[in-house]
Amino acid sequence: MERKFNNGERNTWLIGDDGYSLEPWLMTPLKHEQPNTSRFQYNEELCSARCCVERLFGTWKAIFRCLSAQRRLMYEPDMAGKIVNACAVLHNIRIAYRLLDVEVDVNEVEAYRHVNRPNMA
Repeated sequence: MERKFNNGERNTWLIGDDGYSLEPWLMTPLKHEQPNTSRFQYNEELCSARCCVERLFGTWKAIFRCLSAQRRLMYEPDMAGKIVNACAVLHNIRIAYRLLDVEVDVNEVEAYRHVNRPNMA
């Protein structure tokens, strides 16, 4: 994002929590803002957006177990990005075709994962 910003991109931002410092491309909460001010409203809107994103990630992790297996990156970053993009597309297809309540056999998923575990050598 920093590179994009330095190359003139000014219409894309990341949303972060207060563990990150504010950057021109990274929107983070402002500390100790007074209610009824524009800066307080910014915090409210930012927290609302972050909450939506966190709920989406929770949904994705519940549906696409490959995103939460062992709670660590199991693939190179380029491949991990492709996996996340594929999950986003599949999630949008689920919404478009109203396939939101598909039952998943957890034992079948775990057996498949065990057989197809990536080689981490």
